[in-house]
Amino acid sequence: MALKLTDYEKSMLKGTEGKLKQKAMEVIVRYADVMNADELCTVTKAHLHCGFHTYLKAVKSENVDEIISEMFFCSDETFSLQNVCCDCFADVGPCSACFS
Repeated sequence: MALKLTDYEKSMLKGTEGKLKQKAMEVIVRYADVMNADELCTVTKAHLHCGFHTYLKAVKSENVDEIISEMFFCSDETFSLQNVCCDCFADVGPCSACFS
């Protein structure tokens, strides 16, 4: 069964709404396909956790756009988060294993 997308979702997938939304929609559509979803639910906010973890060392960069692009979008292409609303906060401190 084919995934039913709204006109807005289709425009994001085509890149009309920008490269960042296009890449995000590509990932979402792949995930929806794996889950055999018929359609997507409405999402008004999303959370990308990019904290101090040892796995972040896998990306050889200190540029947050490069880190997010590679870790969350599995892409060598860098997507700018410049026009994305971001809230920075701390959850908990790093565990001692992070420093070993």
